[in-house]
Amino acid sequence: MWPAMFQDVAAADFLRELALYYPLDLNKVIAIGHSSGGHLALWLAARDRFPADAELYAPNPLPIKGVLALAGTPDLERFIELVPMYRDTLRELMGSEDGATEEEIAQRIKAASPSEYLPLGKPQVFITGDQDPYVPLQLAEEYLPVATAAGDTVRVIALENAGHFESVDPSHVAGAPAIWTSVLGLLGLQPLPEGSTPSSGVSVETAMPSDIF
Repeated sequence: MWPAMFQDVAAADFLRELALYYPLDLNKVIAIGHSSGGHLALWLAARDRFPADAELYAPNPLPIKGVLALAGTPDLERFIELVPMYRDTLRELMGSEDGATEEEIAQRIKAASPSEYLPLGKPQVFITGDQDPYVPLQLAEEYLPVATAAGDTVRVIALENAGHFESVDPSHVAGAPAIWTSVLGLLGLQPLPEGSTPSSGVSVETAMPSDIF
């Protein structure tokens, strides 16, 4: 429920404390999540863009180097437009059962949408099945040109003939290699593939077995 789930995610800042005792490189922290976790990974990366009067504002959040959203949505308002069966669930998350007004719920949905904070200032990769009925590929496709125009580096990879879970399946013939290469690219261990930068235009890539092997 609001705001506990978001506060739990923001507790990732505790990595700073762990780094006092363990050899963690806090300059190479990326956020990865699937489905609702993909949205939260994007939200985590947007925290340094929150205005000081935002309800979930925190000073000096842990810097995020990049985001890998596996079937994740950057825009909650658009999400419930495309998948209205989750409208009530999202309203409950935003406090409808705790007495929040309709205006408060609408404000929280907007405030929790990473797309409201563009540019995020870090590279983002979306991997989504092109037949995903729960988080449609259209969400990432619509976000891509908007985020790119704002100056962000965004890559969208569509898994051919795939649904909601192939994007996180470590055995998927196209999804698994796409995740691996994206993680390495976001960490700066290898270049992100061509077509992922604003200067090269915007396009959605399709990952098929023949593209990987």
